[in-house]
Amino acid sequence: MRSKWDGLLAPTAALTDTAHPGTAVRFSASLFLPEIADSVAVSVTVHAGSVSAYACDIVVPAPYRDSDMDIPAYALVLLTVCALVVSMILLFIRRLRSYEIGWRTGLYLAAIAAVAFSTELVETPELGLTWELLVVVLITPIFVGLAVAVVWPIGESIAREEMRPQLFAFDLLFKGRIMHAEVGKGILGGIAAGTALAAVWLLLVRLAGLAVPLWMTGHDQESLASIGTYSPMLIQLGRQVVNAIFITAALFLFVVSVFKRRIASPALLIVVGALPYAILSGQDLHPFPLGSLIALAIGAGLVWTLLRINALALLVAVCTSGLILTTALMFSSGNPWLHSAATGHAGLAAVLIAWALAALWTKDPDADPDAIAFLQHAESSTG
Repeated sequence: MRSKWDGLLAPTAALTDTAHPGTAVRFSASLFLPEIADSVAVSVTVHAGSVSAYACDIVVPAPYRDSDMDIPAYALVLLTVCALVVSMILLFIRRLRSYEIGWRTGLYLAAIAAVAFSTELVETPELGLTWELLVVVLITPIFVGLAVAVVWPIGESIAREEMRPQLFAFDLLFKGRIMHAEVGKGILGGIAAGTALAAVWLLLVRLAGLAVPLWMTGHDQESLASIGTYSPMLIQLGRQVVNAIFITAALFLFVVSVFKRRIASPALLIVVGALPYAILSGQDLHPFPLGSLIALAIGAGLVWTLLRINALALLVAVCTSGLILTTALMFSSGNPWLHSAATGHAGLAAVLIAWALAALWTKDPDADPDAIAFLQHAESSTG
């Protein structure tokens, strides 16, 4: 049975594939998609019967070019970023002078972020194994780790004052109490929340797309860009881990704690606390007002996860929601290499769920979360 796509992609070049022996063939076409009322330029490279490279240049629909919302939206994003950065710097200086900054958890997460970020550099074959790449691989993750080592303690320091119990899971985890029920609750609750929020995002985007044309910028082809890497699983996992750490520390631990000092209503706190996340994440989905509303719903769910479960659940939820979306793209790509990466993500989720269930069933009665949190905060503040 022939489809409307048959015959549209024509071979345009025979290429020599440097990564694999043999010849690769590039197919390209210009297609009109009625869903966006515009054309897209598609290029697919096939090697040995499998897709080895893909590119899609999507033209922004005419009604949304040079939109009047662009300047106010960019100004709002810039204002939000400036307010967040300045307020975090001022708090960091004040807490540092009064020795109220705890470094232990931040240093652990900084090491994790540095290793996660380095996978994207090492796993990209087209960069080649050169001395320049080795220098980048060694230096760039250090700066990422240093950023985490500063950003996380800022959010943690104020969060310990406003919602200290939410941080017990991290205290237990980095004290070696990996089988405590609080850790299991954070992992299992985070996976469940992240899965639910990913489903909500897909549903909202689908419903909004029925009313107006939507398009994404920035992150819509990340999983497809992993086709040419040695391990798409590690690439996507590393990206999501680094993003989740920064988002958890800056947009939730810090922001929600600041608003919690002034807002007594939990419902209002959930909505207001999600606003910065909605503004910064909404810029990836256009039109911006609609993208921000969808991001506000997801941000509210993340704030609820932080307040109702704990901070570990929030971190896992942010990472899980991003991985689910990219894993779905991998499964639908038709590329066996990406299928194996998606299977690896599913296997990792199964291991984490098993760990969480075991931790919930084998609670350590001798672990006092409050005492562990107090001792860790005291030790890290003085050393």
